[in-house]
Amino acid sequence: MLEGTIVAISTSTMGIGAISIVRLSGDKAVEIADKIMSIDLLNVKSRVMSHAFLHVAGDSGQIIDDGLVVVFRAPNSFTKEDVVEVNCHGGMMSANTLVEELIKCGARMAEAGEFSMRAFVNGSIMLTQAEAIDNIIHSKTKTALLSAANNLSGGLSLKIRNIRQTLVDISAHILAIMDFPDEGVDEISQHKTIETIEQVEQEIRGLIDNADKGIIINNGLNVAIIGSPNVGKSSLLNALLQDERAIVTDAAGTTRDVICEQANIGGALINFADTAGVRGETDDEIEKIGIDRTKKKAMSADLILKLFDYSSTAYDEEILNLAADIPHIIVASKSDLPKKLELAYDIKISTKNGEGLDDLQKMIAEFAPSADLNDSPVANTRQKAKLLQALPCVSNLLDMLKNDATLDCVTVELEGAITQLGEIIGENVSDDIVTSIFSNFCVGK
Repeated sequence: MLEGTIVAISTSTMGIGAISIVRLSGDKAVEIADKIMSIDLLNVKSRVMSHAFLHVAGDSGQIIDDGLVVVFRAPNSFTKEDVVEVNCHGGMMSANTLVEELIKCGARMAEAGEFSMRAFVNGSIMLTQAEAIDNIIHSKTKTALLSAANNLSGGLSLKIRNIRQTLVDISAHILAIMDFPDEGVDEISQHKTIETIEQVEQEIRGLIDNADKGIIINNGLNVAIIGSPNVGKSSLLNALLQDERAIVTDAAGTTRDVICEQANIGGALINFADTAGVRGETDDEIEKIGIDRTKKKAMSADLILKLFDYSSTAYDEEILNLAADIPHIIVASKSDLPKKLELAYDIKISTKNGEGLDDLQKMIAEFAPSADLNDSPVANTRQKAKLLQALPCVSNLLDMLKNDATLDCVTVELEGAITQLGEIIGENVSDDIVTSIFSNFCVGK
């Protein structure tokens, strides 16, 4: 990986479209692409689109297609290498045939995310910006798109880099005092340093407190639908999805496992989980496993919809008390039937006549965070984990400074925080982590 000249189709390979883009990157990108061009690609101006007939490599010169080609010469390209982008007609055969010919001419097929990895390794983007690219590609709501776009422009990277640089400056000053005690290096002001570190701690805490917002925006709000058997959970899932996703019958215990589906509700990505009905006693081993999974899903949810039968006097206290600390909405289902439920509820619904469904969707959407154009929240659990590892280093550092600890002890905590923050933006991050991140990208990006 990262060696040689790579090639891939950069547009979607699903279905037929008007245009496909084939991209090359590497020190021989222009030389290789020139072998299948009707124009002298070696001498075209950089960043100028030119028309060319595209042909097979070799003596026959058989025309494959005609299109438009652009050369981006290093270092003024996304990867900071020579890049060639060929715009050909859409469809399956044209772009794939061009890729085959370019491989014959000396290119190799790009690995997943290799273009973006080269951009990161060559200093064109930071790791958080690379992750933002992936989030843009996979965004399923406008909210997720706007949030990722903020981070692509460098919002989160800049925040982390500034915090880290503050700690680097303090560390450098302390090391200068330790290494050159007789060189007249100004003694560090303990009071001022404590104030600075307290500000750093506050900024890191703020990013952590706001992290779940960004993670939910990108990954979706996890909503578990729980209730007794045959209370209407699967019917509600189908109604919210507007699709017959779950099997619905009058028999209790139809749903044995957790059924997960996504929906865009009020512009927010919602991950619904229809669960097995919860009841106290059952001899069915499969149903017992399903109930255990229901309870685990409820405990890990961001929001729980607790369904109770509007037409029944009986209700299960276990469901009411399950995962009580997690935000929930008490839903009275089957409201098209006469009321018998003697339990306070937040909303009543009927999947038969549609009563309350629009209002329930609005209530669910209110639990999902919205994108702030002036905000650049943490985007994933990797970034949050690094902040959580940096925070105790900063807190320990404060305690040491306040208790007059030796400078060599202080530098240990400083370096710990600097390392964790650096790994967020890609400073001194391990090859395994980088490979893992970019392996989730599509080929051609």
